[in-house]
Amino acid sequence: MIEDMIFLGALVGFVGFAVCMMLPWFIEDEYEDKKSNFELKLMKLRIPLAILAVLLLVVSSSIAEVPAGHRGVLITLGKVEQVNLPEGLSFKTPFIQSVVYISVMIDKVEVVESAASTDIQEVTATLAVHYRVSPASAWRVYQTMRF
Repeated sequence: MIEDMIFLGALVGFVGFAVCMMLPWFIEDEYEDKKSNFELKLMKLRIPLAILAVLLLVVSSSIAEVPAGHRGVLITLGKVEQVNLPEGLSFKTPFIQSVVYISVMIDKVEVVESAASTDIQEVTATLAVHYRVSPASAWRVYQTMRF
């Protein structure tokens, strides 16, 4: 969720940048002949630079990097796809799909409990459970438990 908000903020920033870069093309300038040669060349580069920035944004948002020990669950417009993305680089549809990372490494949960016995002695027990998510069913675990 936070990654989507950061991405949305970056997208708004890039769109604002592109609008600022193209704004002088729409405003009449009376002093066109007084501008230096460097400023004129810079004006001509604004639209290609804005297009390049938008293209870079689209390409960078179509790549998902799944870290080691995890599987990527692909979500398309809120629907969980029945596909697990393997470790490494994977491609997704920009702005439409997102990836949630599920750990498939062994995790441990410990619970410590204490109680009194019948002869008023304190008994302490520690219960440890080791578990892991099966790599083949990571999408199903996410879909049923949002783990």
